[in-house]
Amino acid sequence: MNPFSDVGTIVTGKRFLGRQAEVGFLQARVINGSGFGSVAVVGMPRSGKSSLVHNALLSDHPKLLERRVLAVELDAGCCNDFTELFSASTQEISAAAVRCGLATPQLLQLSDSVKNATSDELFFAVRGFFRVITRLNWRPLVVIDEFDSARNLEYSFGVQRSLHFIRELASNPSYKVCFVLISKRELTEISTKAGYDGLYWANVLTTCPLAVFNDFEVREYFQFLAIQDIDLNEEQQNKIVELTGRLPFLLDAVAFHLCEGDIAFRNGLSETQLMKCLKNYYLSVFRSLTDVFSGERLHKLLQLIVGPRNDITPNDLDEFLRYGVIIESGSKVLPFCPALGEYLRYLGRQIEIWPLWSKSERSLRNALESKLIERFGDNWEAALGKHRTRFAELLKMCHDQMARELEKFGPSGSKRVLDYTYPQDLFEIMCADWDALGRSLLGGEKQEWAMKFNFLARIRNPIAHNRSDALPDYDKDLAEGYCKEILNKLELNLAT
Repeated sequence: MNPFSDVGTIVTGKRFLGRQAEVGFLQARVINGSGFGSVAVVGMPRSGKSSLVHNALLSDHPKLLERRVLAVELDAGCCNDFTELFSASTQEISAAAVRCGLATPQLLQLSDSVKNATSDELFFAVRGFFRVITRLNWRPLVVIDEFDSARNLEYSFGVQRSLHFIRELASNPSYKVCFVLISKRELTEISTKAGYDGLYWANVLTTCPLAVFNDFEVREYFQFLAIQDIDLNEEQQNKIVELTGRLPFLLDAVAFHLCEGDIAFRNGLSETQLMKCLKNYYLSVFRSLTDVFSGERLHKLLQLIVGPRNDITPNDLDEFLRYGVIIESGSKVLPFCPALGEYLRYLGRQIEIWPLWSKSERSLRNALESKLIERFGDNWEAALGKHRTRFAELLKMCHDQMARELEKFGPSGSKRVLDYTYPQDLFEIMCADWDALGRSLLGGEKQEWAMKFNFLARIRNPIAHNRSDALPDYDKDLAEGYCKEILNKLELNLAT
């Protein structure tokens, strides 16, 4: 029997690994014997947030009753509006009281009042319900999963009023509710949409950030695998850690396929089989991530990983590091797993981070490809590879990246080899025959353009940056000037 057959669901018992610091924090904050406070568990998609809350707070029913805690779980994504969410919290608490034999006639009557309340009456009815719970010396614990879905709920009585009521319930000692909010997004995003500043939740909610596994948790994971007779050597373990980025969901997916026998490991780990098994799991995680980082924040993540950098700041880098989507490696920042970098590069060709830059790159690639065919024929890649070893290596790297992209992301990936090059690569290719390729497209001398492309390469290639780099306005202006010059030269020379 495969113990990882529950991959992707809430894991319990021995399958719940690590997270001891977070478990201790949640229990101390929420179900200790004295006071209590509300918490927001925030982390990347598939990092195990729901599993953490279940195992830390909800699995030990006798302990909850001993501490006089009535605990319920809700999913914000299942509610149409905040009216339903508030009403559901009281109905579930009431049902929990009935199951425990604790319900009083007054409590049941108030529960019905909430259920039948109009929008104008709802707040008063909910307060009355939880006031009775408090007087009975019971602690209501309301876990709301997918709380970031609340940003899309209908606000029948106003978004600010709805969020403020959650704050009031979480802080007023007369009818205090312990909320545990589980979210893929920082709660500042939700409060900002409602017109509040980023510190809106600070006084009532403590954040419990959840990142990928640490070294101890990774060791615990491999020890659990060894118990299942999946005994991996250090090199194999390092490869799995690298390809999964330590994300619990991806680690569980690998374990599931190892136990199923889909990935050979006895005589060396089959990376091909490993990547094949991870393909769909990658897409699930990365699409969720790009949904979380939508709009401006996605543009900034693309700038950071793919380039070119335009308006990203050190504060943006700190936010991404805190969330866990990027990691520090020396003075550089990298995606938490290599496949995310490939997905963002694929996505970057579809999203214009810097429109003028994108247009100049696209135009230069198209024009250079035509000139290469004109100079070397349809088999220009082979001819260019023979011209210089560096070009053969560059083209091989491009083809390898193309193959990985097509394998992971299907036919929507690009099949044009020059789409996988940076500006400096394009300049080096033009230098293979400056008169036929470089001068015919851009005019001027090679040395003059070398300086310009070196400057553009410094901005375009994210590997050239450290975490503290921010693009000054004068560099941005100069880069835009060079991009305009490239476009003007191409238009002029291709017209003649």
